[in-house]
Amino acid sequence: MGNITREKRDSFIKQIIDETRLRGRLTVRDACQMLGMNRDAVQRYFKIAENSGEVYRHGNLGLFPDYRATIKFDLQRYTSKKAAKDNSQGQKLNSASDCLRRTHEVPAP
Repeated sequence: MGNITREKRDSFIKQIIDETRLRGRLTVRDACQMLGMNRDAVQRYFKIAENSGEVYRHGNLGLFPDYRATIKFDLQRYTSKKAAKDNSQGQKLNSASDCLRRTHEVPAP
């Protein structure tokens, strides 16, 4: 792609931030397809977008519009993994709180 101007770079970062807010989560793979750029460039832009404070990066799971979205994503991901494991063992989860309660052994209220 060669050298790009600061304005062009800023427009890519703005697109990344806007798309993250629109989708609720944006992965490097999605951004590569959207922008037509290579993975390294997109990862650099993700870091810049994160440093702007407008989006949050959560490990290698992508960018999120706010910190609450990362918690929700983790809870859904963890609950679905736990439910799949428990269902394979014949157990049934009633809710995410049941899952967390069992995991952390917190007594039921």
